[in-house]
Amino acid sequence: MVKKTCSVETKLACIEMKKAGNSNKVIKKTLGLNDGQIYTWMRWHKNEELHRFHPPVGKQDSYGKGLEELSEVEQLRLLKKIHGLIVNRKKVYRIMKERGWLCRARPKKVPNIGQPYYVTENKLDRDF
Repeated sequence: MVKKTCSVETKLACIEMKKAGNSNKVIKKTLGLNDGQIYTWMRWHKNEELHRFHPPVGKQDSYGKGLEELSEVEQLRLLKKIHGLIVNRKKVYRIMKERGWLCRARPKKVPNIGQPYYVTENKLDRDF
């Protein structure tokens, strides 16, 4: 689901309709908005936070992660939730490997080849 951003004209038209005494139901039907958007914009207007109506270019309030930032398990859940696809984790691993999205969480342990660890002498010698 893609987050829909509204233009400044739509926001101002919503405020004018609300000031004229139209109900939220009428505003929702004509402009295709949600209740939350209407309440938020009216709160901004009431508090005189007019700078919020003009977001800077490239700044939309979407804090969701893209597919590249999710782990394998989260990608599987997202695919199942959005598209109804049931995908094996091995398939996701292969795709991520092909596109270079994998990174090792911890380095692989290197075996100690060469000198053995220092062995101390047996001081107790089973003499308890």
